[in-house]
Amino acid sequence: MDDNDQDERGGMVLVAWLLLLMWALFGLLIAWLCSGDGEGVARWIGMFQAYFCYVWISVALAAVLMLAIGDEQR
Repeated sequence: MDDNDQDERGGMVLVAWLLLLMWALFGLLIAWLCSGDGEGVARWIGMFQAYFCYVWISVALAAVLMLAIGDEQR
């Protein structure tokens, strides 16, 4: 692997991390919006539940996407 490949791969990793951060922040926004009208602890519990579901749905979608990409490359 030459220096050009290393630079390109490093850029792709940076973009992947930025996309992951944006996805996580978007999940926090969705969780906040879906957590209901509760006050104090009730709202935080609702937010945690919504974010937990968001994370697991995201993991499941990522796994399906990775399997699909892996099958294409064979």
